[in-house]
Amino acid sequence: MYQDFGQKIFSDTNREIIFCASALTLYRFYLLTSNSTIPQNMRRFKWHILPLAAAIVVGKNLPQLGSKKIDTYAQKVIDRFEHHGPEGTAVFTDAVKIISSLGNITNDRLKRQSVLEEMLAKVG
Repeated sequence: MYQDFGQKIFSDTNREIIFCASALTLYRFYLLTSNSTIPQNMRRFKWHILPLAAAIVVGKNLPQLGSKKIDTYAQKVIDRFEHHGPEGTAVFTDAVKIISSLGNITNDRLKRQSVLEEMLAKVG
């Protein structure tokens, strides 16, 4: 994954807020799996859950990572996950439903970009 996206993810032009939003989303996800609100077997999808949760909260039209528009996008994600509550939990519950609707996802299939695209296509 790093070889494919490393330069894009760690570009000097990216806004720092996206890292904060991602870290907070991952933190909430881990809390919900650790207390079994979300099945622990969903942890294998953690890198798919992050963009899926953002798409559920804000929409699929992700601004450029270095643009000022990404600040608003990321802040909406932060606002949703800043405090533990039913609104944030519902996002992850919806993400789990989307992932489960794809059936058995093998490790080989999980490595392909197309599985994330399939997941995002199911976001309302």
